[in-house]
Amino acid sequence: MMTINDEIMIVTFNTDINVVTINEKNEPIFISDKTKLFPVIDAITYEEKNTTLFDSLYNTLEIFNSFHDIENKNIVLFTDLAETSQYIHNNHTPEQCKDLAHSGNIKIYPIVYGCNIDCTFRDKIESLSTQSFYTDQFSEVRSFFYTISSNIYVEKDLYGITTFWVYPKQNEIFEEITRQ
Repeated sequence: MMTINDEIMIVTFNTDINVVTINEKNEPIFISDKTKLFPVIDAITYEEKNTTLFDSLYNTLEIFNSFHDIENKNIVLFTDLAETSQYIHNNHTPEQCKDLAHSGNIKIYPIVYGCNIDCTFRDKIESLSTQSFYTDQFSEVRSFFYTISSNIYVEKDLYGITTFWVYPKQNEIFEEITRQ
């Protein structure tokens, strides 16, 4: 699924964002070396908290926009959209996220794992997405990653910069896909 040119930044989120891929100066970086990427993935822990989804997305988009030398930027947003998180106050709106993504030419591919998703909240996710995926079957997540990867590599120069936001409970799927 990853090519030799792909670079990944991992950002975890709940009420705060945490850029997991950082350099020695504690600055966000993209990683292309899988041998460095897997220990980062393995170190992610799960915290059961509510999610300020749009604030987290907006802050990550700001980080992405600071990398001016990257042409093709994609975010794979992996979330469970727990029912309680749908009602948490966000300081940023889906429209602000969409505008910021558009200004930085960033495509957003949400994968929503779970059930009981409020239709209004689903519509907000849809409004800022390049393509969205929803399931309550964990077995379907892998095929979503393949579909997203196919969309990314249809790009003119076949070069994809992809960021996976990992919902830490699901590390094994992410590891399995990126190790290929």
